[in-house]
Amino acid sequence: MEIYLEENFDLAHTGEVCERIEAVAAECGVTIDSLNLDRGTTGLTKLEVKARETHRIPIDRIENLPYVARVARLLPPWRQISRKYDPAPREIHIFGESRIGAGHFLWTVGPCAVEEENLYYEIIDAIMGVKFPSEAQMHVAFRGFIDKNRTSVYSWEGICAAGIPWVRAMRAKYNVAVANEVMQISDIERYQGVFDILQVGTRSAEFARLFDALGKTDFTVYLKNGRGNTIDEFLNYAERIVAGGNEKVVLVVRGTQTTNPKYLRNAAALEWGPVLRGLTRQPIVFDCSHSVGQRELVVDAMMAAVASGYDGLESDVHAAPGRAKVDGRQALLPEVFEAMAHFVVEARLAYLERHRLFEERGYMHTFMNP
Repeated sequence: MEIYLEENFDLAHTGEVCERIEAVAAECGVTIDSLNLDRGTTGLTKLEVKARETHRIPIDRIENLPYVARVARLLPPWRQISRKYDPAPREIHIFGESRIGAGHFLWTVGPCAVEEENLYYEIIDAIMGVKFPSEAQMHVAFRGFIDKNRTSVYSWEGICAAGIPWVRAMRAKYNVAVANEVMQISDIERYQGVFDILQVGTRSAEFARLFDALGKTDFTVYLKNGRGNTIDEFLNYAERIVAGGNEKVVLVVRGTQTTNPKYLRNAAALEWGPVLRGLTRQPIVFDCSHSVGQRELVVDAMMAAVASGYDGLESDVHAAPGRAKVDGRQALLPEVFEAMAHFVVEARLAYLERHRLFEERGYMHTFMNP
């Protein structure tokens, strides 16, 4: 927060002004870390207030104090996840070998939904047969979705608790994090010790009370954007979880409403990745399957996302997509996933080299202005 004092302010009143500001902050439950005075060349004197929760201080309370001309906030409403609040990218260690952010790339892979025991094992074993070079810093997590949030009441809604032993078996076998969708607050407790990542799907993307509950957990939260969300809304929902105490939030871009539903499931919104990277320190993942919805397009979307600097991918892989109970149309075969892994690694290494070179030469912006 910046506080501009009246023109030609008498510095003899500085102590008085600071005391009044600290008193207002204390009434709002805010402890001020520092108040820095800056006498500019324009004749205006500025006080920069540094505190963790300046958003709790109403601007009008400060503007009504003697000698104060105006007040400006330095941080957006989603302050705790803002790169202006802390420019360092957030690294999240999820479980075992799975981590994301601060240079670590996470590929969350598996069937859209867990359907049959042996089929699930076959898919996961095939995925784990693919190895990545250490310099790419690439890691894997599994999709272990036993619950599915469907539009139609007549659609298959997942295998539910019957799939838990299969998910646990693969998690233990490979020491890799597993994700499932969370749709209601009561689900959180029963997922303890089974899943490491709880994904908030696009149909739940504005469920504020669910966000509050997830903020009190230690789960890594994959937060998908709603089909009609703006970027500011998306970031505010993430902030709600972080403000509750859980900093392990990953932003998952899964496309927005399309004007071409005949050809695309969604508009991919790939440009959200670079924009979000300039605004927030949270890791950003691109869901290349649910965004475009057709396997012929998934590969191109995947490569574009990696090349533009996303911190991870989410991809559907299925050994028998023709008999998948949900979203088989967008699932890659395991052998296609294996073939694509080589190109994804190359794109990842090329992005890292480009990023290093641009930073070295000062070409990269540090922040975007919200």
